[in-house]
Amino acid sequence: MSERRNFLALESVFRAREALETYVEDKDDKAQISFCLSYLHQVHSTLKIVDFPGAITFAAEIESLAEMIANGKAPDQEKGEDALMGAMLRLPL
Repeated sequence: MSERRNFLALESVFRAREALETYVEDKDDKAQISFCLSYLHQVHSTLKIVDFPGAITFAAEIESLAEMIANGKAPDQEKGEDALMGAMLRLPL
């Protein structure tokens, strides 16, 4: 069961990355950053279920950054997007 959850989290990370890439290419497509945020929430929730403490904290921070970007509250949107993509690549899944 744990392997299945890890696979779902990994799939959600891939989908979040795709959504972020699409958003970066077309900033008018706000739905994509919302999709990214939703997928990251799924990752965060899955990590809570499998009780992976360090990854839970990291995923929460990534989710928070995605929310700031989605709401236009990141101090530097472009750097925030770069940081978000880099962080997603470093999730320990």
